[in-house]
Amino acid sequence: MTPTAATTVPISDVEKWGRLTMPSSAQDVRAYVDPGGLDAIVVLTFKLPKVDLDSFLASAGYAGELQPVEDELSAAAFFLGFSQYLQGWPSDAEWEELVTDPTRNLMGQAVDEDGFHRSIVVDETDPEQYTVFLVHFEVY
Repeated sequence: MTPTAATTVPISDVEKWGRLTMPSSAQDVRAYVDPGGLDAIVVLTFKLPKVDLDSFLASAGYAGELQPVEDELSAAAFFLGFSQYLQGWPSDAEWEELVTDPTRNLMGQAVDEDGFHRSIVVDETDPEQYTVFLVHFEVY
């Protein structure tokens, strides 16, 4: 993989702790990984061609179709508070603007399984190049 911007952590750590496989077509990859806290967490954003979204979702543990993100801040609750750790991650105020902006096409999904949580928001406003926001963490 050749991201257009340097990743903040090794892709192998993102894949290991996030329980996912990064697509080779991912660009502008930015990640924050903290395996040492109470719950190991991966916060990740990147650009992805539309044609690669379905295979990435399957590799990251998502099943079924993404659903429209409702126009309220609670829709992005798992995504708040990480801008201080990850350059390019929306601030809490920017998340509020994103989820209430009627010109944005935001799709998402949350999956809870025994001991692990997955949340994803995909900004599909650009019909060819999507922006993926993902938060995966262990739950004890």
